[in-house]
Amino acid sequence: MDNNILIKKHNEVYAKIECDKSLAKELSEYFTFFVPGYQFVPAYRNRIWDGKIRLYNLQTSQLYLGLVPYIKLFCEERNYTVELNNIDIEDEFSVYHANKFIGSLNIHANGVPIKVREHQLDAFIHVMQSRRALLLSPTASGKSLIIYLIFRQLFEYQNLKGLIIVPTTSLVEQLYKDFKDYGWNPDKNVHRIYQGHDKETNKGVIISTWQSIYNLPKKWFKDIGMVIGDEC
Repeated sequence: MDNNILIKKHNEVYAKIECDKSLAKELSEYFTFFVPGYQFVPAYRNRIWDGKIRLYNLQTSQLYLGLVPYIKLFCEERNYTVELNNIDIEDEFSVYHANKFIGSLNIHANGVPIKVREHQLDAFIHVMQSRRALLLSPTASGKSLIIYLIFRQLFEYQNLKGLIIVPTTSLVEQLYKDFKDYGWNPDKNVHRIYQGHDKETNKGVIISTWQSIYNLPKKWFKDIGMVIGDEC
């Protein structure tokens, strides 16, 4: 068996995996898991579904791009070789640069200067280094400030238009108010989308409910350079 894996970028969502067939089956098993509570799902009880989610597609040889680091771990554990073709897993973004950027924002809350907490700083750095991340941020942990830091960094230095997707209209308004409280001018930079609001804008950041945009045509998203899903 050839124990070499070649990983290529397919698009912004998927990586293409080239390897031996037997190794591909091993990868498929590695990225397969039972869904918690699968025993109670009607599809499982009716024997339509086996209760598993398979992240690696054997037919297309594709895996989510954000899971590439786990392929590296998979190979390290088995002494397999892995080659990345035109894929960068991590960017450089130091604590020094993070703190320097945060200092330049002059962040306030209720008119009073505030300090970014350690866990917020860690989350911000992790996202900037990883490019793709799933953050576990409990209630009252300052989630909106983390989102604010990410968007300001990517907007200011990479000129990326951003989309924040939230579940309710109240959260659209809350995040908008939070951005204003932190010292940014939302009237100039932030556009809100929910029922009754225009879906077209030239502003740098869009905050929208998922209900308002999930059925929009693909071309509407063409200039979106960064996306955050608030609550998943």
